[in-house]
Amino acid sequence: MLRFLFNEPRRLDSEELVMVQSAINSFRKVIFSGRTRVEIPRDRQARFDIWCQGFIDAVNELEQSQYVARKYANKVHKKFIEQMTIEESDDYHRFIYFYKNALIRMFSILDKLGYFMNEIFNLRTEKVKAKFSYFTVLRNMRGGSANYKWLEQQLTRIKDENKSKLDKLRNQRNMEIHFINVDMMDDLMDENRRGGDRIRLEDAQANMLDLDHGCHMVMQAMKIVFTYLSRSR
Repeated sequence: MLRFLFNEPRRLDSEELVMVQSAINSFRKVIFSGRTRVEIPRDRQARFDIWCQGFIDAVNELEQSQYVARKYANKVHKKFIEQMTIEESDDYHRFIYFYKNALIRMFSILDKLGYFMNEIFNLRTEKVKAKFSYFTVLRNMRGGSANYKWLEQQLTRIKDENKSKLDKLRNQRNMEIHFINVDMMDDLMDENRRGGDRIRLEDAQANMLDLDHGCHMVMQAMKIVFTYLSRSR
């Protein structure tokens, strides 16, 4: 949808995106058949089907935000605001906009996936923590039913493999969503002081590498969950 910003043709879906969408659609096909790995009450089947359509839309929107952020990141070459032309400054702020958009969407998908798993596996994570995240759900799955032990291990593995980058991205998301707490403010001031009186720009390429890792982890998690659910019991 957003390729038009760069006068490009419509997107050709990547192999990763196709696999995720295919896994979700495979699960949708068996929701009403009773052949899913977990039993879904008849009065909740339509709800899960709508939920799946929302996931397809969400990963599509994430890919678009990630793509546009990278396109503008590639236009940013300066380290300080004072060095930039008006055009470069505009591209930098466009990068920031779409980067933040992708960052928020990435964690939004994870949290929605956590709520989805909490519901479909009847994990009752809300009894552990009223406002829980995807990561809370993963912790709650440990030591639970052997029926989803393999799934929990696979999701934990890819989370641990990306831990350092996920922690960094989560801090950035928290700064954007919850404004700035005292510790975040101190870190931000220290970062700016490295440039003296000049205002240092975000490292667009480094940020995009972290974002790419995070988005890849999200796609992996989605594929694993829905492939698992699509298989017969």
